[in-house]
Amino acid sequence: MVLALAGCGRADVPPERRPAFESTEDLPEKLGADGTTIMVGDPDAKVTVHLYEDLRCPVCEQFETSGGGPQLRKAMLDRTATAQYTLASFLDDGVGGSGSKKAVNALRAALKEGKFLEYHEVLYLNQPEESVDGYTDAYLRPCDLNAGACGSYLRLRICAAPRTTRARTAIPDNSQRGTPSSPL
Repeated sequence: MVLALAGCGRADVPPERRPAFESTEDLPEKLGADGTTIMVGDPDAKVTVHLYEDLRCPVCEQFETSGGGPQLRKAMLDRTATAQYTLASFLDDGVGGSGSKKAVNALRAALKEGKFLEYHEVLYLNQPEESVDGYTDAYLRPCDLNAGACGSYLRLRICAAPRTTRARTAIPDNSQRGTPSSPL
């Protein structure tokens, strides 16, 4: 007589041995407890990469499009890493405007639609010049549609003042941590 027991469950299989996610659309996305950090990927992954980004920052764009961003996305798909994005608006204050705040608000609306990572990628692929306050309402609407967020920009009213202050208030907390490429 042979008795075989089989179990299924996340506790039995480490993240790196679970099947990879098929696409970025399948990655879990959620807002962190701090209300400003967005977590993407398998929460049980062994490696967590915490990124501090301003959507107007050309160094952030370089990282996301041709630097480590593509490798990070692959690691998230393979379940070997998860990413935490803390989005900021330090360039709005430094060079003027409100584009960073508007882009952050658009990303939060995309998160509610389950499209954060896709919209994040579209915004960096279409990033205006740093010195130009290019993330305007008119500029963000077509990007929203390109990411397949189905009109979340209009439906969730991401330009509402309470959300705009969310990006602005993230700066003091981040300044305690700092980053090697951007002084906060």
